[in-house]
Amino acid sequence: MKILLVEDEKRMAQALCQILRLENYEVDHCSDGLSGLEAIETDIYDIIILDVMLPKMNGFDIAKKTRQKGIRTPILMLTAKSELDDKVIGLDSGAVKIWGFESEAEYNNVEVYMSFTRKKLAFVGAKTVIKAVRGIGYELRCEDV
Repeated sequence: MKILLVEDEKRMAQALCQILRLENYEVDHCSDGLSGLEAIETDIYDIIILDVMLPKMNGFDIAKKTRQKGIRTPILMLTAKSELDDKVIGLDSGAVKIWGFESEAEYNNVEVYMSFTRKKLAFVGAKTVIKAVRGIGYELRCEDV
């Protein structure tokens, strides 16, 4: 899977790139809005992780221009903005998810970790599966042989 990260905060970008690469994702990084839009226009990415507050062009405008050009790549927007109006603007401009301080980030982290763990279990042919239990969390189950 090829991911484009558009993030101007150097340490955040380094951390995200490192985490994604450790999970064997191919990651390209752009540090401003204009270079991010140029990379998006190549239409070679499976997902775009896009900061909202960027130099040269903000994430809302990038998402809007991306959709206007007919590019349907899913966009995950990262934002420090917590106002509902900002989240609505992000979704209206083409993002599929807004992830910020007032989000379900901790829950999403668990969800992503469980997904990776399930894939690893399947890859090694384990007979153990992870099942979600509504209102409780997760449990391990051993499949019948």
